[in-house]
Amino acid sequence: MNLLDLRKYFYDFQGDSAKSEVFKSIKSGDVVLVYERILDEKKKERIQKFSGILLRKKGTLLGENILLREKLKNHWVEKSYFIHSPLVQKIEKVREGRSRRAYLSYLRNPEELPIKLKRLKPKDIREKGKK
Repeated sequence: MNLLDLRKYFYDFQGDSAKSEVFKSIKSGDVVLVYERILDEKKKERIQKFSGILLRKKGTLLGENILLREKLKNHWVEKSYFIHSPLVQKIEKVREGRSRRAYLSYLRNPEELPIKLKRLKPKDIREKGKK
């Protein structure tokens, strides 16, 4: 299998994935909910939700990944997810945010969070989808 055949295979794989459509629709500043599969100590599988502000999305094909940031119990947590990982069950866009940057590194300073990031109301997303 040469490089062109391999590249064509990856493009076909990406085109069939619903996760790629979500990846195209989200942008930096949006609030995103990720459903993640986790194996417990007793080998039981459960789904854990992680909701956070999308700081960055990057990559192409199978390397598409996102970086989320959320405050949990007075600590800020950042998680990086590969979109096409089998551990990622589903990705949802909860709220739309406005930003002028592709990578929101300035949100690592928590005092600037409410000032810098302007958010739309959830009903605005529903109205935007009806148009």
